[in-house]
Amino acid sequence: MRKVAILILLLQLLLCLPSSADEKKVKSLTPVKAKDYVYLSTGKHNSALVQDGNKIKADGLETGRLCFHKEVAWSGLRYLDKKSNKLTTPEISGGTKLRADATCSDGKLLWVLDARRKKLLGLTVTGKDGRLRLSHDPSKTLDLPCAKPIAVTYAGNLFYVIDADKKKLFAITIDGKDKSICNLPSETSVDIAYGGGYFWLVDEKRKAVYALDEHGVIILYLPLPFAPAGVAHDQKTLLVSTLADEKALYRFALNKDQKYTLGGWMEADIAFSVKGRGDCHVALPENSNRQKIQKRIRFSPAAEIAKDNWEQKAAKFSGNGEIKARARMYAIHYNILPETTGEFPDIPGKVLKAYTVDGEMLKLTSKPVSDAKKKVEKLIKKWDKKRTPYWVARCAYEYLVQKVHYERIPGWVDAPTLLTRGTGTCSPISFAYVALCRSLGMPARFSAGTRNRGGDKDPTVDREFHRWCEIYLPNFGWVPVDPSATGKNPSALTAARFWGFVPADILVMTRGGGGSDIFGWAYNGTGGIPEAVWSNKKRARE
Repeated sequence: MRKVAILILLLQLLLCLPSSADEKKVKSLTPVKAKDYVYLSTGKHNSALVQDGNKIKADGLETGRLCFHKEVAWSGLRYLDKKSNKLTTPEISGGTKLRADATCSDGKLLWVLDARRKKLLGLTVTGKDGRLRLSHDPSKTLDLPCAKPIAVTYAGNLFYVIDADKKKLFAITIDGKDKSICNLPSETSVDIAYGGGYFWLVDEKRKAVYALDEHGVIILYLPLPFAPAGVAHDQKTLLVSTLADEKALYRFALNKDQKYTLGGWMEADIAFSVKGRGDCHVALPENSNRQKIQKRIRFSPAAEIAKDNWEQKAAKFSGNGEIKARARMYAIHYNILPETTGEFPDIPGKVLKAYTVDGEMLKLTSKPVSDAKKKVEKLIKKWDKKRTPYWVARCAYEYLVQKVHYERIPGWVDAPTLLTRGTGTCSPISFAYVALCRSLGMPARFSAGTRNRGGDKDPTVDREFHRWCEIYLPNFGWVPVDPSATGKNPSALTAARFWGFVPADILVMTRGGGGSDIFGWAYNGTGGIPEAVWSNKKRARE
């Protein structure tokens, strides 16, 4: 047998045949499809807002602010006639002079906002569609405690008024005696409506509509194709006005099956290298619902393919190694309504078991993590939310982004240290969020990659990389959450932007639960000094 082995070895040397060790090495690899994500087969670029019918020309629009009163759409002192589909002026009894900068309905009266006098006037609407009549009872007048009221809606026996001067939202009782004040999610919000269990705000500057709950948490962030001026909700659809290029009204339905929206994209050649003397590993990116590796991933030199305990594939090199790929990455924003995400029993058992375990950088039973867990539980109760996967993960997120913020501090610390200190880089903040979620019984893991730095310069180098988190929601699978990206004391809008969002300039390379038998608690590359070079860039912005 020994003589036979020697002869085979000699033949390999003579014929330049690869040895058995070399046979394990490959020069390229076809990327695989990432598991446990939602993949939409059609309409993947569409917004969750679907235009319902043709646009309505509205030459009579002034402020553009809207409301529905008894199924009739109003803008100021004009209503949308259902037969002619045109804005029509009603009769006003007694020749009363009225000013209406905005309107809302309490189901009985149509209330008009006189911004100059800072008053709300309750009007009775009589007649039939096509011949409506307004009358005002002077006793139905409400003084507003606002410096510059511009928009109003009604919900739960309260008027909600946007104050453009203080950039606040006032909640006022119908008798005008009590009020509460909260921050607007965006200072460029121009109108507000209520319907379907949510408040709806339109943002003229950002060309978007937001759905908020009663605590000011932005549930949906929905881009619009134009700058909006007003919004109304009839319990089924949204009516949105614009004064930008032309005065018009658009009706939108909310498509709950559109679980995510893809925005602008970036395409680039990405070369990720690790320089070291011993074994070096580079995580292999996968195709997903937001990124596509356009060709085979190439290795230099040839590499072995390894897989860690989280099913993360990696290229293994003996010393220096590099992978190259051309990829297109889309900005993705998930459209998640809490009522569509299911309960804890809907989470697969294997996911729940694998992604709620403790780890060296988590320390789930430590006092800082336990104290944070208690505060999140209190927040769930304070907001009167059902203990679902969505609200457990969301309350943990809202709590954490107000408690900690990003600061470039050398070294990675564990979750309890980060919670105590309050500042850190993306990795420690991710450790803290995953620890908090897992301590609450919510499956959570890490996601990481390389980021285009330097904008449109070509080429650019990334040596910092980025890590964020993912949570598992029934009906949605793994959803991205980035608590390190919100900054210090973020507004509701800033917090919402990084809930269910990944920008177009990130190539996702690593996913896992931590404590990898290849990467440990690191990511992307190990065994040496990692670096990513982005070149030959193309971009299509939203």
